[in-house]
Amino acid sequence: MYLFNEVLMSIPLVIYVAWRLRTLIARPAWKNISTILVVLLAAGYPAAESLSHGTIGGALKLLVLAGYYALPLVLYLTLTVLLMDLAVAILRFSKAVTREKVRSDKFRLRRLAFVLSVPVLVVAAGIVNANVLRVHEYSVEVPRRSSTLRELKVVFASDLHLGTMTSKGWLARFVDKVNAQKPDIVLIGGDIREGHRGEADIGAIEAQFQRLKARYGVFAVPGNHEGYAGITGEFFDRSHIRFLQDELAIVEGARAPPPLESAF
Repeated sequence: MYLFNEVLMSIPLVIYVAWRLRTLIARPAWKNISTILVVLLAAGYPAAESLSHGTIGGALKLLVLAGYYALPLVLYLTLTVLLMDLAVAILRFSKAVTREKVRSDKFRLRRLAFVLSVPVLVVAAGIVNANVLRVHEYSVEVPRRSSTLRELKVVFASDLHLGTMTSKGWLARFVDKVNAQKPDIVLIGGDIREGHRGEADIGAIEAQFQRLKARYGVFAVPGNHEGYAGITGEFFDRSHIRFLQDELAIVEGARAPPPLESAF
């Protein structure tokens, strides 16, 4: 399982978080419910990783998606609890608040609301950010040119990680966004497919990539997930993408740079 060692090492922190939440809740029944929820969150990611290796669809897809969201929720919940404890300790050490105030029901309720709301808001913001496509523009001046081109517009994208968990419309919106830039070249820097997590609709992915329009073509290099998925040149051929692996592509007569000399 990916991040298996990290998940194991986080268990003491998860236990600490479960205990701290219990100290902030007054009613015993709600204490037990909070512990159960923390355990479910901690188990969500390992469960999603296990389920993702099979066929995913329908309600199971929602369950796996919830399991993946559980990982950042646990992370930010742990960070928030630790930072809140540190802040309270500093306030107590500086005598800004009294011990009685820290132990009051009102103060504990506010702490509880804070440590629960912050992780949810951060993860929600991350979900929105992942689904909103943005374009960042950079201008690079090349003083020495071996081509007759005066300018070249390059669109670069990387780590798409397309798979069964990718929404159907996301790739279509990505292609539309790229085409709207009217690029001369499109470069994809690896990890196009998620690889080991279920079987994606390869035909649909290829059909969307075929819509990419670039004056000099679309190029891609392999990432580690291409190895996981066992992607071959046929996928790129059908997608109308030129796959580069240990090779150079000459565009508009540009002279290839000389090979690097070994320092050894």
